[in-house]
Amino acid sequence: MKDKIDNLTWEPHIGKNYNKLGKEDRLLIVGESHYLAQNDQGIEEANNSNFTQNTIGNFGFNSKNRFFTNVRKIALGQKADNPSLLWDNCAFYNFIQRPMKDPKERPTKQDFIEGWNVFFELVKELQPSLVLFAGSTAANVLHDNKSTLMSADRNFERVKWIYKIGRNYMKQVDFNFNGSESLQVVCTLHPSKCPNTKSWHDYFIKQSKGKLNYLHNL
Repeated sequence: MKDKIDNLTWEPHIGKNYNKLGKEDRLLIVGESHYLAQNDQGIEEANNSNFTQNTIGNFGFNSKNRFFTNVRKIALGQKADNPSLLWDNCAFYNFIQRPMKDPKERPTKQDFIEGWNVFFELVKELQPSLVLFAGSTAANVLHDNKSTLMSADRNFERVKWIYKIGRNYMKQVDFNFNGSESLQVVCTLHPSKCPNTKSWHDYFIKQSKGKLNYLHNL
């Protein structure tokens, strides 16, 4: 897929069942950034096109990793203790296509704009019906740069602030492609900062409007 999409640095994780699912059941999860490991192997890992896939293999199934544990809780709720249920049936990649030096470094506005351009090409290949953004900064950049990022074949009405949970909002964007195809994007608080995953899960499932029922029935 990297060969088909300009500026896609790392191959996305694609669960072993993902391409067997009907389009209406396909979930894409989008993280924000990769961080360089603080050791001699960090740069070597980041230069590996399978870095994202390896990250899921190394951390997605690890109950001690707060980010991935909370992603599972938001997506699966009571079934979050079964990592394979999520990662075998979804796709995942990180939005920002260059590694951050450490967790204190923040992506630039241009990083996010370039990230949206990659996103629009990637969803053409993956064909999800629902996208869960683990964090909402990308949606804020989209809101502020609509005229730059939209084109004749893709558009959206607005970024919607749909539910307030604590001091933060769940956000939603409904994209329209080529005048007919639609794609629903739901953005949560960054999972590593999410103390109440149940509320985020409940509202995410409500917004998904039954699209993930098959996961909860497996």
